[in-house]
Amino acid sequence: MAVVDGEFWLSDAPDVRRAGSVEFDPQVRPQLTTQGALVPLMKLVDEKTSEDGSVTSQFEPHFDRTPRTIFGIDDAGTPLTLLETQNSGYRGIGAFEDAIVETRIATHVVFGAHLNGRGQQFTGLRVRMQLLNLALKGGTWTTGVNLKNGATLTSSSGSSGSWLQLEDLPATTLRGMDRLYLRPLVTLLTLASGSAAAVLELEVRVEPGQAWLQVHSRSHQSDDAAWPDQALLRPALARSRRATRASPACSGE
Repeated sequence: MAVVDGEFWLSDAPDVRRAGSVEFDPQVRPQLTTQGALVPLMKLVDEKTSEDGSVTSQFEPHFDRTPRTIFGIDDAGTPLTLLETQNSGYRGIGAFEDAIVETRIATHVVFGAHLNGRGQQFTGLRVRMQLLNLALKGGTWTTGVNLKNGATLTSSSGSSGSWLQLEDLPATTLRGMDRLYLRPLVTLLTLASGSAAAVLELEVRVEPGQAWLQVHSRSHQSDDAAWPDQALLRPALARSRRATRASPACSGE
């Protein structure tokens, strides 16, 4: 489990900042824990003014369940955004907000920028997926092409493996990216291999030329997968493997 320490606040209430930490890992929803509540524990339900001008206020406990955008800066100075966070509990004694430990669960944590909530739009993505290294090595994927929507699809390799990169996309949100591009890419790779594939790493950027932003969510996997023998759309690789295993050099004959 990766843990990042820093300072955090509600995107629409920057004056109240709390020390805390974000925990994230593939297949686990990102979790934020802060020393002090980000959202008030008590809600004003009634307020009366007496004849002498004094004001009497009535509060009641309030367990906030509204999805909220959280901004943060980690100890290294990197800005980050937690999207659609929801309160998952308080720990502590009494109603003093500074003494309460609050926990919130997010759909995504994005490193590198403070975003405009779930409505933030992006024009580029790059993704590393299970089985992609072997798919690109075998020549099944054609990259460096222009798509009908004006975007370009390219591939690249680095120390972490092979990436597919889509640039100049029509601006869309993270949810739109997932629905329009990530899921179809994963489906194509799953069909090509005959084995379920998943996202390993994802980065997005708002405009061409801007920095890539790292995205973490529970839908990601941590480990790559081996290409199966019974590949649906790549029988050549499977045949090559079977031939290699059956050759005299491999069998010891």
